Amino acid sequence: MKATVKTNHHNYLVVIRQRYDEFEEMARKLSVTVVVCFLILTGILVLVELWVSRQLWKPFHAIIRQLSNYRIEQQELKDLEAGNTEEFKLLAQTLQQMTQSIRNQFLLQKQFTENASHEIQTPIAIISAELESLLQVQNLPEKQLLHIRKSSEALRRLTQLNKSLLLLTKIENNQFSEQINLNISELVENTLLLYEDFSEHKNLQVIQEILPEQFLKINPHLAEILVGNLLKNAIRYNHPGGKVICQVENNSLRIKNTGEPLPFPEKLLFSRFVKHPKYNESTGLGLAIVRQISETYHLKLSYEFDAVNAEHIFTVSW
Repeated sequence: MKATVKTNHHNYLVVIRQRYDEFEEMARKLSVTVVVCFLILTGILVLVELWVSRQLWKPFHAIIRQLSNYRIEQQELKDLEAGNTEEFKLLAQTLQQMTQSIRNQFLLQKQFTENASHEIQTPIAIISAELESLLQVQNLPEKQLLHIRKSSEALRRLTQLNKSLLLLTKIENNQFSEQINLNISELVENTLLLYEDFSEHKNLQVIQEILPEQFLKINPHLAEILVGNLLKNAIRYNHPGGKVICQVENNSLRIKNTGEPLPFPEKLLFSRFVKHPKYNESTGLGLAIVRQISETYHLKLSYEFDAVNAEHIFTVSW
């Protein structure tokens, strides 16, 4: 910087010079200060935004938490914590009305299922008893006996069909709420003992490869049905002198059985009322029940056919 200064009738040229390195040092310090202040301000703004966002969405997360813990078969949904935000109040009110409506429909369907089970089983039991009484009558013509036996067989199938359909309905409605940490290894061993006579009747070779102490959290009654249906399927559709292999490994149950290839597309195997044409006495619901139980407890159910060994392989993993 330059300037002219007049003193005692003399003119003086004043030149002020600043070292460049001092200016650079000042600019660097000023830049660092600005950057630091900007970072601090940004951090404060982020923290404030997080705090405001958390306070703003706190009622929403409270509603989600209550809905996650809600069980339609056990309790009514209590008043949801909506806070003071009008939008969340409206959301809570709508969810309250919706869950109440769903619960009412669930209770009505549950009551209908229970009533249907009782009302249908009673006349079936009466008819069965009457048919048994007719079979005890002496000197009946062979033709009439044949009709009575056909009626008894049809009634038996009707009873089994009724039980299977009611069971499917109860599973779909989550009416089996009790769950325990069940020893699957022990369950499979006990179920094999129950079906031992059927296996010996068909001269089947039963191989057990069961790893002990394998547990699954499931309703014990439904676990018995799942394992029983798979084993019953492996025995019924096996050929005389065939083989059944039961494997319980880490978090999986695998049942293999020899037999002919499926007479229908594989994708229909777990569908309702799909059955082998050679076995008319089957209801076609056994594997459909297995699938429904698996879906209820988020189990992975799979099937494959080993053409080399002619084996059907069912696997349930968790």
